[in-house]
Amino acid sequence: MFDLLSESEDHAAALRGWSVEYVYDAARKRLDVVMLPKTFSKQFPHTEALIRAVVKDARQGDQLCMRALQLVARGPTAKTKGKKK
Repeated sequence: MFDLLSESEDHAAALRGWSVEYVYDAARKRLDVVMLPKTFSKQFPHTEALIRAVVKDARQGDQLCMRALQLVARGPTAKTKGKKK
């Protein structure tokens, strides 16, 4: 799988306590792109708190946060093909 953020972007996001990851949604049987906290903490007790913080920073012009939101909105770019039985 390809990395979503560049190495420097990933490092900057990690310093802020979050990352952008591929997650498999078993109910929909597909990959999704989501923002996740590195650890759940007082700063990010749940994913909603993280998303609110990222959206707030993106509105203030933070390029990394805008990029993360674009990736989540676009979803997975690589299409995977399953084997036919």
